[in-house]
Amino acid sequence: MSLHDLLIPAVSLLVLVVPGMILAMLAGPHPATSVVVALPLENEKTLHHLFAELSSEPATPADETSPAVAPADVPVAVYNASGIPGLAASATEGLGSAGLPVTGTATADSSDHETTEIRYATGDEALAAAVAAAIPGAMPTANDEVKPGAVELVLGSDFNGVGQATTTPAPAEAVTGEDARTAAETE
Repeated sequence: MSLHDLLIPAVSLLVLVVPGMILAMLAGPHPATSVVVALPLENEKTLHHLFAELSSEPATPADETSPAVAPADVPVAVYNASGIPGLAASATEGLGSAGLPVTGTATADSSDHETTEIRYATGDEALAAAVAAAIPGAMPTANDEVKPGAVELVLGSDFNGVGQATTTPAPAEAVTGEDARTAAETE
């Protein structure tokens, strides 16, 4: 990790040069994110190198995401887990219009899923991202049971159609009354 990486979240920087040592205090946005770095000062070149590094642009990190995949290269199996009849068929039509080939449809083992999931094999993140682009809000989930090179779209009751964001569930109601208490109060 370079000093520049440490400075990204820093709010302020204090550098002290003492005989044989450079002390740098990086103050973050919260007290817990502050750090003091001590570097040996071997010679004047080290000091110049430090300030050159601090004033330079950060190195562009290697792209750690998977390369983009064309929708036509993403085979999708659609499973209706919502309990809403005909949802897989309507999703298949929308996926086809979005350029995603559907390899089959079926009713899922359970029909009480609230959240739409995009299941994929580990390493197939780019395939899942192509489906997620067509269904905003669906939850990509790595799953060891999915065959590599394919994606399973498991439709929950939040599914509103291809190209439509999924419905965000309403927040749970707060507990009120005599029994309402904090965790600290239960000790």
